[in-house]
Amino acid sequence: MQPGSAPNPAIQLDSEEQELLSDSDAGAWRSVATPGVLQSLREAARATGQKEQLVIQEQPAIQAAR
Repeated sequence: MQPGSAPNPAIQLDSEEQELLSDSDAGAWRSVATPGVLQSLREAARATGQKEQLVIQEQPAIQAAR
């Protein structure tokens, strides 16, 4: 949940989920991602996006060949 946003009353959390949410809202969790890990994730996301773009571009050629 974004800070300052209202909770959704339609979502029922069990006690463990409520504890995790409360801890997160209180700032008890911190990121363990190092700059190297973040860069690796960015590169993987970029490669995935490029691969998806290639698939989208190739689809009309595949359909024309049918």
